[in-house]
Amino acid sequence: MMALFITATSFAQKTPKEIYKKYSDAPGITAVYISPSMFRMIGKLPKIEIKDNKVDISSIIKKMDGFYLLSMENTNSLFRSILQQFKENMDQYMQSRTYELLLEAKEGSEQVRIYEASKGDIVTDFILLTNEANAFTFMSFSGQIPREELEKAVATAIKDD
Repeated sequence: MMALFITATSFAQKTPKEIYKKYSDAPGITAVYISPSMFRMIGKLPKIEIKDNKVDISSIIKKMDGFYLLSMENTNSLFRSILQQFKENMDQYMQSRTYELLLEAKEGSEQVRIYEASKGDIVTDFILLTNEANAFTFMSFSGQIPREELEKAVATAIKDD
């Protein structure tokens, strides 16, 4: 019992990068990582617009320093074991952090949650979790993005729709 408590406590201390490292090589998992260097390179493009909107997000991209994606989808017994462990670890992780739940959508057994962490007026993390019967996705964006800049981009995108 003590070993389970220590494992749960130690997992709760991990960062999105450490979560990615723990699970990225597990069987049945699709993993994607984008480095700070790649974000800086993308951010040097003159203008990055979202779809048909005139929302330039290059200044936001320059301030990002990590993207981590873990996705699992399968039905075999080994996968179900890894999926269950991952879901439990993510629940522990989100409960142990100072993330604010921004959005939750549920339909039947499917669930989507978006969380945010910030330090003052700087948004440091966005985490998207999707949960289905035989699938789970963890997506994390990290950076040092001024809230005002992010809100301005969102408002412009909504206004232009």
